[in-house]
Amino acid sequence: MKPAVNQKFHITETAKLLLGAVIICWIFFNPSVSVAQPLPAFNEVRDHGAVARFPESQTISIDTLENNNYRLVVGSLQRVNGQVVPEKSERLRGRLTKITYEISPQYNHDEVLNFFLEQFEQSQYEQLFRCNGRSCGSSNYWANDVFSDRILYGPERNQFYMVMDASNASSYPTYVSIYIITRGNRRLYAHVEVIEQGLDAGQASEFLPTQMYATNNAPGETAVQELADTPSDNRNGQSLPRLNPDMLLNSLREKRVLRISNIEFDDLDQLVRPVELAMLAAALNRDRRLKVYVLAHLRTKGPGVGLGVEQEFEELMARSALRAEQVKRELVSLGVAASKMQVRSIGPLAPYCERGDCSERVELVLQ
Repeated sequence: MKPAVNQKFHITETAKLLLGAVIICWIFFNPSVSVAQPLPAFNEVRDHGAVARFPESQTISIDTLENNNYRLVVGSLQRVNGQVVPEKSERLRGRLTKITYEISPQYNHDEVLNFFLEQFEQSQYEQLFRCNGRSCGSSNYWANDVFSDRILYGPERNQFYMVMDASNASSYPTYVSIYIITRGNRRLYAHVEVIEQGLDAGQASEFLPTQMYATNNAPGETAVQELADTPSDNRNGQSLPRLNPDMLLNSLREKRVLRISNIEFDDLDQLVRPVELAMLAAALNRDRRLKVYVLAHLRTKGPGVGLGVEQEFEELMARSALRAEQVKRELVSLGVAASKMQVRSIGPLAPYCERGDCSERVELVLQ
């Protein structure tokens, strides 16, 4: 006869791990909760540092041409003696970077235009020329004769072109042009060209990429995350762009997750003062429609330490909830509407992250 078995329910270590997996799946696959997408590797986000991409846009094509004999168009296009010529143009030689982005259908032409106008104004670039609609000339000329990309062809009324002098940000004469077009099928594109005059082949650009920058870090580390961990604006001898609310907001919109790495908690899970979340609060307030989950992670430190007994698991879940609530309250005190944030306790259920110490971390995930 088999010995009697104690019928008291006992949650094993394996069962707890399975339970954790089920909870994580519910959190991130529930229709009401957005899934945080993994961070792309550096070579998947190759933006030029002179121009930040529009949030949630996709790179359609990118090309870099060394020692290019470039025609900078600073006037409307017209056809003369069978040839398309601009009213005014200049010839420059240097490194040419060409990037075409497709904009998410949830945004319209004016939103994209205002994004780039505000960006160029903040960068203090000098406007050399701009045109809108039919005043630019035939869209067919721009798409095929200037940019050599038929995907940029659309109704003339839906086009915008602007060229800026960005030399204030570089020791090399640098010019940025952007062409925005909404095609007949309602697809919206932004085409960017950057010419860095006199920059030799193999010579590093003085513009650091706005989304990611090349270091010896592991793939997927964003410039925003690294800057948040770096007190100065110089890293490994490189001058980095100063962190600002727009960079935080753009990173959150595109990656859908942002790790808050400049906060600490004491033994009672209270925020250690001073708390520097003013910039993050400003970023969240820049978009009135934006809503986020505040996720707090907390697990027992030490090699080989598992979830432990039931009481410890519940304690970690409760403590991580308290930490997430502390961050939410701090952001509310800085002017962020409480309705924009929902607290989620993760505890020890997601022990791995992209980089750094994963045992204690707080993240914002886009709803």
